Amino acid sequence: IISVLDTGGYGTVTIGKSISIIAEGVQAGILTAGTSGIVINAGANDVVHLQGLFVQSDQPVGNGVQIASAGTVRISHCLISGYAIGINLASPATKLMVSDCEIAQNVTGVASAQNNAEVVLDRVRLVRNKMGIVSPSNNTIFHLNGSVLAFNDTAIGQVSGRIVSSQTNAFVGNGAAGQNMGKESL
Repeated sequence: IISVLDTGGYGTVTIGKSISIIAEGVQAGILTAGTSGIVINAGANDVVHLQGLFVQSDQPVGNGVQIASAGTVRISHCLISGYAIGINLASPATKLMVSDCEIAQNVTGVASAQNNAEVVLDRVRLVRNKMGIVSPSNNTIFHLNGSVLAFNDTAIGQVSGRIVSSQTNAFVGNGAAGQNMGKESL
């Protein structure tokens, strides 16, 4: 566990094992220019937890959080903005859970390029992205719970799998709502 004790602007982070990076009561910024902010390349059974981080870029290049491999990734109470992709799930075996985060002003907010991936977005705010959610791969399932998609050019782009809504979500001021959501009781 890494507990951030002092407010500061930190550089990029590469994660290769189970770890928690927690910033509580301080402002921990991962500030980048033209590169990805956090790259996760951990083992198939590793658990990575990111909490309370500000991951920001001054150019829409790279990924805020790039998930190449891990067992489970939990991202909570974070702000991710200014990237080509805010959170990019590139690992087919990783379970991604995002809660109480704001993902704003990226080209794409959350993307999964893997078949059979599962992404849980719980109380997430996707705001002012060109595309809120995208997954061109087959069978990706997005669970969208109590989230807000607001002022995106398109809220939900191409999703070849499903978007399951189990709680009330809000779509406000988007240029286009995009793809419809299924409903399922969880």
